[in-house]
Amino acid sequence: MEWSQSGRDALLGDLRSFLDHERWDDIAILLDDYFFALSFAAPEAVFEVWERAPREWLQEHPRYLMARGLTRKAWRSSALTEHRIERIFADWVASQEHPMARDVLGVKTAEIRRLLAFGRIEEALGAVAEVQELIRTTRDHDGFDDVLGSVLMRMGLTFVAGGELERAVEAFSEGWRWSRSTLPHPIAPYLAGHCALAHALAGDFAHAEEWLARSVEDASEDPRTMAFHLQKAAALSRTLIAVARLDRAEAEASLAAHADGIDDGDLWWVEAHARARIDLYWGDGARSARLIERALAAYPSATAPASLPGMLLRADLSDILQHRGDLDRAGAVLEPVEIVDAHASAVTAQARLLMHRKRAGDALSLLDKASARRRTPAVVPARWLVIRANAAHLLERPSVVEVVRLAADRIASTGAHDAVHEAMPEVRAAIDERMPSAEAAVAEAAAADAAALPEGASALTRRERQMLDLMRTHASVRDLAGALFISANTAKSHLRNLYRKLGATGREDALRRAGY
Repeated sequence: MEWSQSGRDALLGDLRSFLDHERWDDIAILLDDYFFALSFAAPEAVFEVWERAPREWLQEHPRYLMARGLTRKAWRSSALTEHRIERIFADWVASQEHPMARDVLGVKTAEIRRLLAFGRIEEALGAVAEVQELIRTTRDHDGFDDVLGSVLMRMGLTFVAGGELERAVEAFSEGWRWSRSTLPHPIAPYLAGHCALAHALAGDFAHAEEWLARSVEDASEDPRTMAFHLQKAAALSRTLIAVARLDRAEAEASLAAHADGIDDGDLWWVEAHARARIDLYWGDGARSARLIERALAAYPSATAPASLPGMLLRADLSDILQHRGDLDRAGAVLEPVEIVDAHASAVTAQARLLMHRKRAGDALSLLDKASARRRTPAVVPARWLVIRANAAHLLERPSVVEVVRLAADRIASTGAHDAVHEAMPEVRAAIDERMPSAEAAVAEAAAADAAALPEGASALTRRERQMLDLMRTHASVRDLAGALFISANTAKSHLRNLYRKLGATGREDALRRAGY
């Protein structure tokens, strides 16, 4: 379900007519109902409004001054609007006897963004609680159809930063459902992409894939737009899912195809995390270790130990150091983190470190304490269960058989196949007996690709295989892009790689060489 083309065209026709006749009061009414929708579906029209808007009109209407500031924030790829504009808007809202709920939400959302930028996560979460209460209790829903998706997006990002991933999923999914029930609002697929990312960060890659199917890839190539930055959540989700499937080619190709602009937004640290996992599994990790160390030093507020970015990057760095045998530094990296309350990756890193130091019993105790403190204690991450199986094996406990079963079941249900990297050889063999190996499945798919390709050609990624299948029925790049929900430029990039691997000169040659 999408916002109909006819509806958008009619709205844009009205907007252009109002602009041509300088009917600014009518433009104000239209922006009240459709500012965020137009910012996603027709950003060039919003740019034109701000280019032509009289300064005195903006000063007289701080709501639109703030809206222009949000648009310019995307132009500059920055995390914050100008504080001066936020202050004007907040003062204007406070001066009204009965301010509109949508304007109060705008003030609080700007406050949350600023608190997060300075690493004041607890205060930001407190502000989110105030926003939730306002949404729950207000009877003034004017403008909610347009603004609520963006408000819930910011709430979800705050929960992500605070490591409360279950609540992030709730915020993103609620925003998606709300947005689908209106125009439907064009922010909906971006909320789905963020919901997929929250699931992936929580280690539930099966649900991440479900939400990714509702998302969008490369809807915008214009770095000035909100869509360009928000679409990166889906790209990062796709990369993390490929890492969890132990599909190196897909993970590297996905990250490379969408790297532009990620480091400018809220999710730069997820890219660093994804690169660290790729390097850890298939490289030596030295490059990622240096990048993480620089990030922790350069952005101390954004990577505070109590934040998810801080916990996850420290866990990645500790994992790399443990893999390289530097246990003292690996432990020092984790010292600032309150491990029992930490993200699963940090708990896993500390438990593994205890195992390296021949303290399997302490590792089990740590996992027990951390499990008891989880908001959803029944959902134990696959990597924890594998570590627990390792410890039970070392301690020769009878429970190892049951824990191995639980680990295999959790890997299968969540798609967290990379958890097997945590397993000792004996535990890995027991898990492999109970479930197919993801690495074997990837290797089998690659072998099937190679068998279908000309001698010497490289194996295709999953996206390239999709492209090849669609090329039989979709003749143009535009048609291919539309079928895959990607931009024409991204489709061209996949085609170039596909032709190179096949040694083909064009579409028909590629299909012939692939045996179609």
